[in-house]
Amino acid sequence: EPAAPVKHQFEHATPVVIHDPEEDMMLLTRWVHRAMKDPARFWGWLLGASAAVVALVVLFNLVSSHGGSSSNLWAEVKSARSADDLTQIATNNPQSPVAPWALYQAASRLYESGIDDLPGNVDPALQSLKKAADLYDQIARTEPKTSPVALASAFGKARALEARNELPKAVDQYKLVAETWPDSPEAVEAKKLAAALQKPEAATFYKELYAFKKPVVTLPP
Repeated sequence: EPAAPVKHQFEHATPVVIHDPEEDMMLLTRWVHRAMKDPARFWGWLLGASAAVVALVVLFNLVSSHGGSSSNLWAEVKSARSADDLTQIATNNPQSPVAPWALYQAASRLYESGIDDLPGNVDPALQSLKKAADLYDQIARTEPKTSPVALASAFGKARALEARNELPKAVDQYKLVAETWPDSPEAVEAKKLAAALQKPEAATFYKELYAFKKPVVTLPP
């Protein structure tokens, strides 16, 4: 299990400084600490970052589109129920600017599904995260580097690799993001995550995460 927050002993009965327990945590432990405190809110924030990027692009295209086809496709993306539906939209409309964003949304849903299966349901998690990483990679390789979806996908690939416990590959991908888009907010975060993943604590954290087994509850006879 992740290390518990460090407890501080105060010489006075009433401390005058309120200490934030997260100050002493490495990045990954802080990640889990927040998730444990409020899982729904934390995971919503984490995945909301990707959703916010897509929402802005959707709004821009709906407003600026002069033809009806793009607006209709964005509406399909918004109402799609599964990653397969989103992938199908991209497959059916390969020349549309909507296609890479539909794939990005598909990858993000697969990533979310994989995260939801951790810990304790490893095989489905690994499968979903592998599909997410592959889709993110496809987008990042085929879209122009100046495209926001290319940057978002390159960063998404690193996150998926990290979640799969492929830490060396994740570190390389985070470094690639930082080098390719050095002036982006993602580059700043990528540098932090690459450094964190190279610490021994990271390997220990993910080893324990994937070794976790759900307790079996048995009823008394």
